[in-house]
Amino acid sequence: MQTPGTHTPSGAAAPDSTMLLPPLSVLLPPNSPLLPAGDSLAKGGIAAASGFIAGDGSKADETLEQLGQQLNRNLREISGRTSSFVAHQAPRVQAARRSATAYINRTAHELGHKAAQELGDAESRRSFVQKYRNWLLAGCGGCVGLLMAGWGMAHHFASEKARTAVHDALQSASLLGTVQYDDVSASPLGNVSIYGVKWHVSPDVDIHIASVNLSNIDKAHPVPYHIDIQAKGMEIPVSKMVTHGDATGPAGDLIRSLARLGYNTVTGTMDMAYSLRDRQSEMTVRTSGALDGCGSWTVSADLGQVSPALLDPSLVSMLNRNMHHGNPIMLINALQDVYRITLQNTEFTLDMTDLTRRGRELPDTPLPPDATAQAAMAREQTRQEEMARSKGLSDEQAHMFALLQSSQASAFTLKTDNRNPVRIMDLTNMSLLDFMLRTNATLSR
Repeated sequence: MQTPGTHTPSGAAAPDSTMLLPPLSVLLPPNSPLLPAGDSLAKGGIAAASGFIAGDGSKADETLEQLGQQLNRNLREISGRTSSFVAHQAPRVQAARRSATAYINRTAHELGHKAAQELGDAESRRSFVQKYRNWLLAGCGGCVGLLMAGWGMAHHFASEKARTAVHDALQSASLLGTVQYDDVSASPLGNVSIYGVKWHVSPDVDIHIASVNLSNIDKAHPVPYHIDIQAKGMEIPVSKMVTHGDATGPAGDLIRSLARLGYNTVTGTMDMAYSLRDRQSEMTVRTSGALDGCGSWTVSADLGQVSPALLDPSLVSMLNRNMHHGNPIMLINALQDVYRITLQNTEFTLDMTDLTRRGRELPDTPLPPDATAQAAMAREQTRQEEMARSKGLSDEQAHMFALLQSSQASAFTLKTDNRNPVRIMDLTNMSLLDFMLRTNATLSR
């Protein structure tokens, strides 16, 4: 296509309208090549060169100057013709683009409309499925295969990363010799499962856990600010723990009670979760579990003034009984952080019905019940109830308190009202009655 205002040189081929750029003969000025024609070059350029060689310097300079001026004029003309051509062709290119876009949209609309018409009734859909059944099955099978292959690769890489993370966490807490496991598996969604966990309570006593599942894991911080933990298939060797002196602390009292009732091994499950809100310095802790043939529990607590530094695994390493050296500054700071923690709200449910039933099923002594002992227990229960009432508890709450103190309530729920927080450290020397009065807690069955 020619630029308006130009003419086709004589003897040149007619321009092709399908070409985006015209022939070079159109772009170049007519009869004005970059260099003079051969005869002109022979007469002027070569002669000038001969004169220059012969010593006629002024004539050579004049010839070179004329060639430079002619070259500049030709280049300016080529540049102007090219700019004019591009400006002339721009609307054509834009129109072609709009036409192609309109054609694609129109074709897609027609195909969608045609598909809707053909598949609008049951007979058409059935015919379509029968016609393209093999293709549909092959496509679905291919998609499923690709998804499974992708999931398998993602699962493999996630599991490798989880194995390293679990190993590093146990190493940081100096628990590699205390906690052992068989394998670690992880899903691409972020859930982690640890199988065959063995906790060495002592050289001769191990607590076995079939699997520990971790979910809702916080990945934004080196130490997770929230995580859910579920332990399945726990086996606690009650008799071994009592025999080897490993039943210590509050949990030790329960272990010894289970041993007295004839339990050798206790199985069950346990869930635990925590969530730290760093800006508010608040943490929510939840735990629940069930011991087969014994009972179950559910505890939730809202804590205040919680420092994220308490989640540092190195604290566990420092407090490990196998560690004899630690950073005293770090220990002092940790104790200060623990001292500031307050219990904002809590709800505690305990159901020991199965344990109570087992105690009743054990063979009793053939001697008749001791009436004196029963009367003493009744008087103690009455005294506890009167004391609770005199301290300010209602009649109903005083009665529930007395039943709990005399081990007559096998299932109960303790709940606070979230209005009177109490420091965690103060709970160590606080009786149940004082706790109920301090936190406005209520007991119910």
